[in-house]
Amino acid sequence: MPVKIHVHRTLPKSETFPCTRRQARASLAAVPDLTVDFGLRPHFALDPRCAKPPHLTGTVVASVHFDRDRATRVQLYPVRRADFSAREQGQFANHELPAICKWILQALELPETQLLGHHELLVESLVDGYRRHEIVYPWSPEQKAHAPPGDLKKPRLPRRLAR
Repeated sequence: MPVKIHVHRTLPKSETFPCTRRQARASLAAVPDLTVDFGLRPHFALDPRCAKPPHLTGTVVASVHFDRDRATRVQLYPVRRADFSAREQGQFANHELPAICKWILQALELPETQLLGHHELLVESLVDGYRRHEIVYPWSPEQKAHAPPGDLKKPRLPRRLAR
């Protein structure tokens, strides 16, 4: 099945995406059932419930989400043109997109017993290149969003046991 690409917003001239649609389609063509979102959100926001948040010093330009159901989504975030040169854009297309593809294909090969939660790969743009961070959540953000409010709370002990 081909890569599904969605562009959610047109950018002003002061912003750009880390790669073009054509580059994303060509580099990620080996991944089955992949959705690539350009600008679904204006910037990356880490889930505050993350137990071990990565130390981010640059700008997150892409995130890859991989669920227990093997649903895969790549989100590309807009960056300011003043902070992102054409050389960095070429480096992202030539080095980071193939690394993302390799990461997804390795995740797809994992057996069911190793898929313990929601896996996320962050690509952070730094002054001298890129850095990748991998985060594993024991839950899926989509599952939490659709769960009834009572399911999100920790179980409370009865009063006589809480003392």
